[in-house]
Amino acid sequence: MTTPEVLERLRRLGLDVSDKQITNDTADRFLPPRLLGPVREGRGRTGLWKPWMVRRAERLYRLRRRKDADGRPMAYGDTLRILLFVRDGWGWSTGIRDLCLTAYEKCLAANLAPVRRYARGPADREKVEFALEAHDVNLLPAERYASGVAAFGQPLDGGSLKGVFRAAQSLGLADFPPWFVKMLEPLGIHDSLDLAMIFSAPIGAAVKTLKVLLKNLTDQDAQRGIAAFMRFITHLRAGIHRAAIAEGHKGHPTNPLTFFGFTQRHLEREFRTMKMPQRVTPAQWLALTIGISIVSDQVMQLSERAASFALSVARRIGMEPPRQEERMAPFAFEIVRRVFGINPITTKSTTTK
Repeated sequence: MTTPEVLERLRRLGLDVSDKQITNDTADRFLPPRLLGPVREGRGRTGLWKPWMVRRAERLYRLRRRKDADGRPMAYGDTLRILLFVRDGWGWSTGIRDLCLTAYEKCLAANLAPVRRYARGPADREKVEFALEAHDVNLLPAERYASGVAAFGQPLDGGSLKGVFRAAQSLGLADFPPWFVKMLEPLGIHDSLDLAMIFSAPIGAAVKTLKVLLKNLTDQDAQRGIAAFMRFITHLRAGIHRAAIAEGHKGHPTNPLTFFGFTQRHLEREFRTMKMPQRVTPAQWLALTIGISIVSDQVMQLSERAASFALSVARRIGMEPPRQEERMAPFAFEIVRRVFGINPITTKSTTTK
């Protein structure tokens, strides 16, 4: 479609948009640049729009049309760019990544704040623990976890994400298949919460490399990852809806991307009240959440490739993968035992074949 055709389409939808407005929104990175089309007499060359570009324009001007009680836009600026990004994946390298990295630095500084006056390096952890106790600094378990990970790569004493995982479980987001949990009972794992706590152990090491991973993500990585992120959002909204119904709050907003129906101006006022070394904006917070999700999707893709390689190794040593899902994990452990001579459950060496 050409730009005049897109303008006509928008007008038929009740969206009063001008050619100049589209030019300005393209310069402000709300809309992507178009391909060059045929020359228009006296007006230069028109732009050619792909279908996803047209859908993005429709969404942009529909969101712009939404107003609060005072007649002001519900979303604007970077927040509006993010709401467009999660639908088509365009804009990672033109602004969303920078928002994500800025939020990462600010959140890292906030997590370091409780220990900054006592920490002088990785060797000062015991000094920090003593100082926090001596000055009667009361930190929640999640705060002790985050501060320790940010400063030393591992939680402070008493630091835990158990409360966070319990909240996730209440929304149905941290439950593992019963057969998988039962298989790991020899390791002292008795429920999904124990397993989630073990999976959180490598987070400390990952925090230091997260910035590099975010920097190296390409537009193609972002487009693949955003699809997985939206599936997670759908699952999360379903969990929030169930929890709201259970509490008797029928019709409660469930979309975290719009902060559950709050206007952007209201959120900006609330974010200003947060005690942080550097204030995080709602848009930066959203960008960091999305960035972490995209990185997680990349890790999952690598895990799938590793699993595919493990299956090829298994076939080479005469092992055929089982058909039942619940037998896949024991099958993987048996591959490790035969190839490396190590039992992943007992960690005892065995004789390799």
